[in-house]
Amino acid sequence: MGIVQIVNELASRGLCDLLLPSENNNRRILKAARKRFTQAASAIVAQSKKLGLVIIIDAADNAQLEADRRHEDAFPKLLLSMLDHEPIDGVKLVLTARTHRKDTVIDRATVETFELGPFTEPEARQFLEARRSNISEVEFATVLSRSVRNARVLDYLLTNREEAAMLTGKEVPRDAARELMARGPQAVVVKCGELGALLTTRRGTTEITAYRVKVRDTTCAGDSFVAGFLLGLSRGWPLDESLQLANAAGALCTTQIGHRAITSLEGALELIKTQSLSLITH
Repeated sequence: MGIVQIVNELASRGLCDLLLPSENNNRRILKAARKRFTQAASAIVAQSKKLGLVIIIDAADNAQLEADRRHEDAFPKLLLSMLDHEPIDGVKLVLTARTHRKDTVIDRATVETFELGPFTEPEARQFLEARRSNISEVEFATVLSRSVRNARVLDYLLTNREEAAMLTGKEVPRDAARELMARGPQAVVVKCGELGALLTTRRGTTEITAYRVKVRDTTCAGDSFVAGFLLGLSRGWPLDESLQLANAAGALCTTQIGHRAITSLEGALELIKTQSLSLITH
């Protein structure tokens, strides 16, 4: 369904025909998508000075992990294989993946790899000032020292259980979170999928189970979780309430194809209200 979403995003901009979801036949979907990518690239060249279409898929390795769990084909890998065997004029595909998992996405395709290094100081400043215009020199220096020139890593570290285990060597999420706390963050949140999530601060660890929903698609669930947590923080909510909102947002996201299940803050709050989950603090 990820391929269908990409095509229909292009269609919504008037660049190609719509692609309606049909039976789960990868060959037919790829054939139809190929035709529409060709349309989009031609339209972009005709309507602008740009040279074609670049499709960027972030965290392709996460899609591969989910596909492996379901014993299915991951759409980034399918797209890469298609374009590797039969390139389309004016169409380029860029995938991001963690270094230790990129080969699971690449498989036998021929690709050009490049490493995404940390920000330079000017890049970090540009990133921060685009989000907060009045950042002080002291705050900027603090960000650099805490994030090792990755301006996106600030006081709160949000990760998942697999990443936490990889970073610390500890398979138990609670133990991994404590190890990560010792490295400087003010709080660590570990997403544990169907088991829920946990929040660790210097006061201890708070755990919450997952909300009971009918799962249709886990695409964007992690991003929705993060968005919910950050929204709670931006509104001055306590960390445990922000964790509840994150948990609800991530759960709601899985109830529809893609991310379209989350339409309002009220929807997430209703889920929290109707399924009152206990917060367990250690």
